[in-house]
Amino acid sequence: MARRLAVVVPVLLLAPGCHRSPPVVKGPPVETLVMHALSDDPATRRAATAMLMARHDPKATALLSKHLTDDDPHHIIRAMNALVSIGDPRAVPGLIKLSRLTDPSFTPKVIQAIGLVGGHEAEAYLFTVETGSRNPAVRAAAKAARSDLVARRAARAGAQASSADRGG
Repeated sequence: MARRLAVVVPVLLLAPGCHRSPPVVKGPPVETLVMHALSDDPATRRAATAMLMARHDPKATALLSKHLTDDDPHHIIRAMNALVSIGDPRAVPGLIKLSRLTDPSFTPKVIQAIGLVGGHEAEAYLFTVETGSRNPAVRAAAKAARSDLVARRAARAGAQASSADRGG
């Protein structure tokens, strides 16, 4: 599995779903959407991922995380991208496991995904990798991902403070 990941075209990660709206329950079951999120067809993947993002269903994170250990490297990448899009911090443990199992040339992409998903566990892991990895590319990826994560958190805090000051 790890060797096959190294030859797959680099991942184009999507920005994590930062908005949180009430769950939408219309449409196909989560299991069906997860299978569509892993589809070979890009339009099908985008549509399914958008629906999963709108639902905020923890079941989607659990189902997609199972595909991080799939034998098909394309499914691994698609699952990782969908998890980043959903932005659920419950995906971080599976992504951390993937970062340890994967080919070192692919690990920086997984590290980037962990940073985009975010959360306290992601930040702690990124710090650990940034300060302890033997691989300079992985250390650099962890440093960049953690820096971006901290900047996004500060921007959100600033926006919330600004909104509170306006009475919103």
